[in-house]
Amino acid sequence: MASFFDVGHGGGSFVFNQAVPAVQQGFLPDSISTDLHIASMNAGMKDMLNVMSKILNLGMPLEDVVLRSTWNPAKEIRHEELGHLSVGAPADISVLRLEKGNFGFVDSLGGRLEGHQKLACELTVQNGLIVWDLNGIAREDWQKKNGLHSPSRMGWHPPPQAVESPEPFAPSMEKSSLPPRPARGAQCCSVERSDVVMGDGQMI
Repeated sequence: MASFFDVGHGGGSFVFNQAVPAVQQGFLPDSISTDLHIASMNAGMKDMLNVMSKILNLGMPLEDVVLRSTWNPAKEIRHEELGHLSVGAPADISVLRLEKGNFGFVDSLGGRLEGHQKLACELTVQNGLIVWDLNGIAREDWQKKNGLHSPSRMGWHPPPQAVESPEPFAPSMEKSSLPPRPARGAQCCSVERSDVVMGDGQMI
């Protein structure tokens, strides 16, 4: 049976006085994960991007950090349909920004590591629908079009306009021009192209 070395940060399982020498000696994790729970998310762990940023600042190349956060975990749990952008794969995509500056990262014992790189999420696509767009990069400029901008491929629907009627408003699905929401768990869209670029740019 195969065995794997996973970060599993959690609330008490990641300390820099062990992680730093381990990485320096070439003992690298096979996968990166959060062990998310109330105590860890409100302490040093915080979220997945924060854990990835910690490993990045320990010296692991960005490509390896992404690999150990996507494809490697998918293989470990035997769901190899996930964790990659091959043609036909579910269109679950994160667009990350690599920020440069002065940042602080805290381990499970309260120790602080100063780092100079940090990953931030610009855009999240789940099942082909945009569910997070931090800076509106998928939207049109408001001056280019009057009225409501198309919600096409967004993971939300605009509220119905008010109508003058004594009866409660009940929108008709037959008259709606909006795309229907996929059922929970259903695959809406898959990757049609697998052109993935990771280079010196700020977006990955």
